[in-house]
Amino acid sequence: REVEHGDEVRAFAFNHDGSLVATGSDDKKLRLVEAASGQVVREVEHGDQVRAVAFNHDGSLVATGSDDKKLRLVEASSGVVVREIEHGDKADKVRAVAFNHDGSLI
Repeated sequence: REVEHGDEVRAFAFNHDGSLVATGSDDKKLRLVEAASGQVVREVEHGDQVRAVAFNHDGSLVATGSDDKKLRLVEASSGVVVREIEHGDKADKVRAVAFNHDGSLI
């Protein structure tokens, strides 16, 4: 299925059971998409391009990395940003994110 994005898609990830896809795009949005239907169920605005996305082990959280130098943790069920970590003035853009096996570390 095709999902419309306002600009290039830079990252994507499936949740643990393949039912949900997270996409990160140059249009500064995280999208959560139902894999079977292609329906966008959540959109989360970011301050700049979204370059990295990853689900935790049970699919309840999505980590995003953005060119605004922030790592965000987003609740998959609601789209609420539950944590935002800025990497400071000297840090480069956040271009990769990953969880460990049980989701306790990013």
